[in-house]
Amino acid sequence: MSKKQPVFLFLGGTFFLFAFFMSLPSFWSFSVQANTNDWQPIKSQSAWTYDGYKVERLSNELRNFHLYQLGEQSIFASEQSLCGKEPCEAVDWFFVKNGLYKKINDVPARLLSLGHFEKSNQRFVSIEPAQEEINRYVVYEYNKETGEKERLLEDTLFFQAVSDLDVFIDEQDNIFFNQEFEYQQDTNYKQSVVYVWDSSRHEADVVLPERMRRREEIQDVQNGLVLVKMVFDKGQQQLWLYDAKYSRAHAIADTWTEEPGSIEGAHFRSDGSIEFFQYFKHYLYDPLIDTAPRLQENQYLSWYRPVRDAVQIKNDRMVWLDLEDTLYLSDENGVVKIGTAIDGEFSLQENSLYYRTISGSTGYEFATGETKEIPFMVTDKFSDRLVGINEQGRIYYLNLSSQKLIEMGYGEEPYLADENHLYWKGQDGFWYEGTILLSSKNQIASARILEDRQTGQMNLLINETTWYTLPDEDPRILKSWFGLEYMPADLVHASSLQEYSYGGLAPFAPGTRLKLVGDKKVYLVGSDGWLYWMTSESVARAILADEWNQDIIEITQEDLTKLQFGSPLISEADAQNI
Repeated sequence: MSKKQPVFLFLGGTFFLFAFFMSLPSFWSFSVQANTNDWQPIKSQSAWTYDGYKVERLSNELRNFHLYQLGEQSIFASEQSLCGKEPCEAVDWFFVKNGLYKKINDVPARLLSLGHFEKSNQRFVSIEPAQEEINRYVVYEYNKETGEKERLLEDTLFFQAVSDLDVFIDEQDNIFFNQEFEYQQDTNYKQSVVYVWDSSRHEADVVLPERMRRREEIQDVQNGLVLVKMVFDKGQQQLWLYDAKYSRAHAIADTWTEEPGSIEGAHFRSDGSIEFFQYFKHYLYDPLIDTAPRLQENQYLSWYRPVRDAVQIKNDRMVWLDLEDTLYLSDENGVVKIGTAIDGEFSLQENSLYYRTISGSTGYEFATGETKEIPFMVTDKFSDRLVGINEQGRIYYLNLSSQKLIEMGYGEEPYLADENHLYWKGQDGFWYEGTILLSSKNQIASARILEDRQTGQMNLLINETTWYTLPDEDPRILKSWFGLEYMPADLVHASSLQEYSYGGLAPFAPGTRLKLVGDKKVYLVGSDGWLYWMTSESVARAILADEWNQDIIEITQEDLTKLQFGSPLISEADAQNI
């Protein structure tokens, strides 16, 4: 018998393409009680189920919300956080994770700033007025995993004449405050100072006690050090370095900047050095060895674009555009010229950089320096998943491991909340949720049947790595893998099986739905071969959409002796790691 080619397939028994529309009733309310500790399903107006994924148009309540990406946290918050001309002091947050949401009331709006998040070591820390106590404040942290509001300091702090008050924390849990004063001689220039929390004395101390008319703006904090941009009443700027541990501060030489010049992008690197732009020129400064910042020749920041669009900083890396939209990457290994970003579009991720090209975007991996062409402009990355948009407004999802590419719909601003859920603003103004279903995630590169020439024993070979014995050529197991109860086999010698690992008896394919004869319970086969009970129809639909009750295979009491059971699935999130 001639050798057959490996069969490529998706697990779960779905081997044909289909797409249909269904309109779902609103089973859940988006608004919940303020103090609930439960994660809730997001209300949707309607849903479309396709082969391997589903798309839902979310509730009308979200239309005026914006989706913020802060680290690996996805947060919906009202776009009315501008509340007229002045920023709101507090807004309601909706943490989104695994297709669920959790509402947190009255979170300070400033915590939605990516800059604030990065300066605080990627933590949500805030200082808020104490209830019914004048000039008293409490420091809180909002837990990134649970969304719970937790008191960070037991002490109640005293500040007076506050126009604005902010807090930052470094990796050693040193806490710093930036206070703007309400009493001013004029309204165009407000003074502000930096404090550090003294845990031994239980009070906030001014770092620079000298009396002079100044505005101190925290740029970054690290290991008890504070990088401050001093802004004077005539518009001049200067960088200062504060050492909270030893209560000392000094101006960084040669950083005096006359108006209309400015200092931008100032931040610490992990080695303690400082990086910034002055008069659009790139500088590096190591406080331990440099007497003054070192100019990096021929490295300019574009003055044709707003600074917020021309520079992105994440951890130890800074990426910026020059006057010709050429991208530069600066990290601990030096500066690298990357390429030209069409229309100045680029996206700095944790371990990679993506920038717009004619064909979509180019990805640059920091660890290897390798580049990869992507057929759309990448806007977000989570693990090995990418999402983005092309010039026509099509939204794409790409699994880099399996190379599974899905066109999700049309719109803008696509972001990943986790590996299997993405959100984007549709052309109709509604927010949409895309869910990658289990049948699409569980992908096997190849599977084929091997028949022993001598004994006629049938075996299942998966991914050209592991072989399993097919018990009595069970047609149900064949159907779970191939969608057919019979598959032609490749004749092999028993010795050739020694090239592969032996896995025991052939299991049902991951993603298969099983049901015991006479029992209504539907079980899902995990990647470990175990069976997991989907505890309700709503849970089954959340995991598999309309595929949940298709191609169900019946098993008997006798089969149970060869099967193992895992914990019941009570939510979509439970199925993510089986």
